[in-house]
Amino acid sequence: MTPLLVVLAIVQAALVGAGQAAEDGFSLDRPSALQAMEQARRSITRADIRWSRTDYFDQFAPGMRKQYRSRFAGSDSAFDNDGVDGGIYGVEGGIAAWREGGKPIPESRNACLFRETDAWMLETDYLIGETSSREKSPYVSLDVRNIGLLPVPHLAASVAEAIWNYPAEDSSERLYRQRIRDGIYEVELKLPHNDTLIRWEIDPSKGWNPVRSQYVYRGRIFTECRSDYVLEGGTWFPTGVTYFDIAGNIVTQLDVESREIGGDRLPDSLTPESIGFGTGMQVKVDGASEVKVFVAGKPPVASDEYLRLRKEGAVQTDPRLIERGKELMRRSQLAAAGAENSGGGPPAAGPASQPAIVPNKVDDEWERYTREFIHRYALDSEQRQKAQLILHECQERRTTYLRTKKDALNKIEMKLLSKPADSEKSRVTEQVAEMLKPVERIFEEQLKPRLDRLPTRAQREAAKKDAPANNPK
Repeated sequence: MTPLLVVLAIVQAALVGAGQAAEDGFSLDRPSALQAMEQARRSITRADIRWSRTDYFDQFAPGMRKQYRSRFAGSDSAFDNDGVDGGIYGVEGGIAAWREGGKPIPESRNACLFRETDAWMLETDYLIGETSSREKSPYVSLDVRNIGLLPVPHLAASVAEAIWNYPAEDSSERLYRQRIRDGIYEVELKLPHNDTLIRWEIDPSKGWNPVRSQYVYRGRIFTECRSDYVLEGGTWFPTGVTYFDIAGNIVTQLDVESREIGGDRLPDSLTPESIGFGTGMQVKVDGASEVKVFVAGKPPVASDEYLRLRKEGAVQTDPRLIERGKELMRRSQLAAAGAENSGGGPPAAGPASQPAIVPNKVDDEWERYTREFIHRYALDSEQRQKAQLILHECQERRTTYLRTKKDALNKIEMKLLSKPADSEKSRVTEQVAEMLKPVERIFEEQLKPRLDRLPTRAQREAAKKDAPANNPK
């Protein structure tokens, strides 16, 4: 074949290929409407958005509405897990206790802050935070700007990652097609190896946002989401997004309760104080062997250094931290007084022979351990106060859990009082032990390790010289 014929053959093959590409409309080019959709969400760089998520088929807590707050300020982002209905997130005893009507943890909230160089996490009910470098952070940011972009509620990614890398496990060649129908841009992402399509219906009149996105396999819609929008601060943003399964069932609902986008009141940057950190709060620093203390506007300092600064009047403990400590102590006192109902009144009357829910032996052991710990390390007044707060909070958690098991424990103890056969007694005893394992975990995984973070290095060295008998077991 002469060179001219080779050239003609190449041109002819190219024309045939172009005709096939034009026939179905797919190409490697990223559609303009999809790029406009990405830019519309990425342009939201200053915002304060309160939203909620309800998963109706969640295996642990179906139908539980979880509330969040997301904030953006330039390269900084933060999200607060504000809880569920009632202003809480955690429930003592876990999801099983929640299903049985267990009382929630008051004001329990997690908050995360992500900046260019570091990440911060706060747990309000523990009165302690953590910080690490951005690269070493174990936490994942939830980006509410992703809602409605995909047929699944995939929020743990940046906007660009959510659009161009979904599904993340797929690495095949991606082909795109864009068409216009009745003013709506229909964009399809084709994954040839498995007959899969991701389809978007993008409305330019709503700021190039998708009103619908679908996951299509072999011509059948497997998952789908539909979005409603409102214009806020010159920016279109969803008011609600509903996700459906293959049968048309609603599986997840995301609702935006309030949004402030690009307003003058929004800050240009976020700090640890933005998510609730306050001077005097304990903070675990990644790579540090001991817990440090947060000081507003400065890197965390050692406990000894903080005490010195406080005595010199250079810093003051955040009033919110003091009030939170008082509130925890007040609740503990109410629980100890037997305030079982929401109004804080006396417990409901029961049979005269009804056994006690919280054995005094448990109270004595936890309080004795804390007293001996304070004595062993010669804790100062501020440390003693923190130790008592930790004790009271753990007692409150234990009491709340045991309340959820009230009826079951009472029935078991009544069986024991009826002097059952040895085999039945052994079975019931094992049942009680299994039921009280969460109480043991509160002691072993919360009370003890949190107390262990209180002593300074000097106090630990001094304690080594004490007799082994003074070491709390």
